Amino acid sequence: MNWLPIIRRWFVFAVLLSCCIVFLQPVVAETRLSIGSDAPSLAISDWLQNDTEGARTQVTKFEKGKVYVVEFWATWCGPCIQSMPNLAKLQKKFAEKDVQIISVSEEGLSTVEEFLSRETKAKDGTRITFRELTKAYSLTADPDGSTHRAYTRAANVRGIPVAFIVGKDSKIEWIGHPLQMEQPLDQIVDETWDRTIFAVEYEDEKQFEMLQESISMRLDSINGRQPSPKLIAAILSSLESFIKETKTPKILRQARENQFELLLQLTPNDSETVASYRIVAEAYKRRPLEFNGLNWTLYELAKGGHITNPELLSAALKETQGLVAIVPKNQVGTVHDTISHLQYFLGDLPSALETAKLAAAAPDATPDFQAFISTLEKEISESKGR
Repeated sequence: MNWLPIIRRWFVFAVLLSCCIVFLQPVVAETRLSIGSDAPSLAISDWLQNDTEGARTQVTKFEKGKVYVVEFWATWCGPCIQSMPNLAKLQKKFAEKDVQIISVSEEGLSTVEEFLSRETKAKDGTRITFRELTKAYSLTADPDGSTHRAYTRAANVRGIPVAFIVGKDSKIEWIGHPLQMEQPLDQIVDETWDRTIFAVEYEDEKQFEMLQESISMRLDSINGRQPSPKLIAAILSSLESFIKETKTPKILRQARENQFELLLQLTPNDSETVASYRIVAEAYKRRPLEFNGLNWTLYELAKGGHITNPELLSAALKETQGLVAIVPKNQVGTVHDTISHLQYFLGDLPSALETAKLAAAAPDATPDFQAFISTLEKEISESKGR
């Protein structure tokens, strides 16, 4: 069984939940629009929602002293739709602080109008149209794609939703997912935002995205075959070079986790993989349920024969045991279940049985936990009879 796609799917799952990757534009060698760049003027053809008092009038040129959010979305993009209540909330919050949120779709006017007529569920459970849901901010259609080209393509942004915050000096202050922009928007409005620091973080993130894409293309080019030692060395070397150069703690953590993912794919039983696991374990402890999921994946890979190094499984067992004290009580059974399976695979059946009973007695116990107890009791009985 080829376990590489399974490993890769596990690690990219969270990314796929957060955005719609579109890949409509070609990869460019350099970012032409970035943090600190002058914000391109807007040439939007259809403004669907504006009030009559001028607070959210049509914008072609950014006014000095005001803050704007230019957000890109599409009617077919689930994460974009999920961001709409937050955009409405932020527009209301900052309405009296000279902030205007402008949401841009490059779909046709009729497509967007039809979408706005659809119903959704409000926070209180009532049914409202998307037109009502989004009425707090400026919603637009720009079917010639000129604004997309000026922003997302120029910045080499590969997915939506994405928001660009234009500061009081009409320069790009921040680029990112709209669900993550409240804190930077607060600081930009209050003039406590450090654009220079974020520019370094953003460029590190873009370089990491490009590196990930390059590595993925290299692996895809061999069509599932075992990569050659030369290719493995080249891939790991490029990632290690990036790790040494990155200046951003968040990106360093992501790069370390990506490094472990690759080692797990390419050289799962080397001592380097175990060392990499010990490094990422420190960061994963702050996400205990996700960490438990990773360690369960290691068990499944070992069960399938992809991992044969007991040192890696022993390290995973020790780290998972440490999670018992920090996970929510309604998830502790799942952690005990992972521990018992790792103990079982490492040959410690009595300890596996004891832990499996703890899992079965936990609030989140499932019938599978009890079934595993029966499996263990049977194997222990058979081993005594030999």
